[in-house]
Amino acid sequence: KNDHLLNGAPIGSTDCANISGWMKEEHFLEFAKHFIRNVKCTRERPVLLLLDNHDSHLSIEALNFLKDNGVCVMSFPPHCSHKVQPLDRNVYGPFKKYVNTACDAWMRNHPGSTMTIYDSPGIVNTVLPLAVTQNNIVSGFKVSGIFPFNRLIFSESEFIPSTVTDRPSPNAPTPDQSIPSAQTPEKKAQKADLTSKLDKSGMQTFNEPGPSTLSCVISPLEILRPFPKAPPRKPKKATRKKRSTAILTDTSVKDALEEEKAASKRKLALKTNKKGNRKTKKKTKKNKENEETTDEEEWKSEASGSGDEDVDWAGVANPDNFKELERDPKKDDFVLVALVDKANARSKEKFYIAKIVTQGEIREWEVSFLRKSEKKDW
Repeated sequence: KNDHLLNGAPIGSTDCANISGWMKEEHFLEFAKHFIRNVKCTRERPVLLLLDNHDSHLSIEALNFLKDNGVCVMSFPPHCSHKVQPLDRNVYGPFKKYVNTACDAWMRNHPGSTMTIYDSPGIVNTVLPLAVTQNNIVSGFKVSGIFPFNRLIFSESEFIPSTVTDRPSPNAPTPDQSIPSAQTPEKKAQKADLTSKLDKSGMQTFNEPGPSTLSCVISPLEILRPFPKAPPRKPKKATRKKRSTAILTDTSVKDALEEEKAASKRKLALKTNKKGNRKTKKKTKKNKENEETTDEEEWKSEASGSGDEDVDWAGVANPDNFKELERDPKKDDFVLVALVDKANARSKEKFYIAKIVTQGEIREWEVSFLRKSEKKDW
């Protein structure tokens, strides 16, 4: 809760904040509790809540809470909120106009000041009673066909723009199962006869032969040059599941949503585990490569004048603490190895403790240098 976001807000307001600006499931649960407190509905006094199919509205926890408190939640059909949502029809429009007017007045009354998000609650408190009126609310439910119920709010003319881009139905018969053409030879001949009678304007008036003379006007644009049709949709990777209108608090719908969310969580966990395994394998492979680096390469690196700052050995040993062997070194003996930085002429010999791994010919030995250890004091 951020009380400073409610400074000057309408009485009874609540607040939620999200850095992305979008509402999440936990926010919807908070607003559901706020809704119950103000509406005071129960199972004996149920209410109907209409909303869209935004992901935040599909919270199982919130839907269970609403159902337990007597709220039946029903979602709108997709892509129809501009037509069937009462707030969009008759409330938000006037509200936005009043807010713009109030913002202009605020800037005139506060010259040189910058409006911030903390000034918004006061502006909303001023304009909300002007936009959210009883008349606007009742009209919103009426024009959206919710109350009084009107199933014919979508007229045929509103579907006309989609005719030019109608796609073939997914359930349409395949070419192998296509139905016979509806054009008979007689209809084809009639079409050819009509085409021959057209003038340059694309329209012709003529008299059909027969007992009575009938004058008709033909506009054969759709016959001669049909409107272009959009091709079938190309298959693409599914992003979000397409929703439809449903009673979200219904047990079967809610169980399906719960199973869908559980599957989504399992998929996300599997993806995370795979990503973690790739990182672990990559790290293990890198560590293995580092471990397989031979001491001979380290010896060459040091002997070529690379310096001792990158060498993680036990450190410089004091040669005075060791006695000279009276025999040649052999395998598993510990010896002192003197190294000199050839790149620095002023450098002195540095002695390191090493263990003989293999013995070569003519006084050649392969050694393994001791490493630093935090648990041991060399």
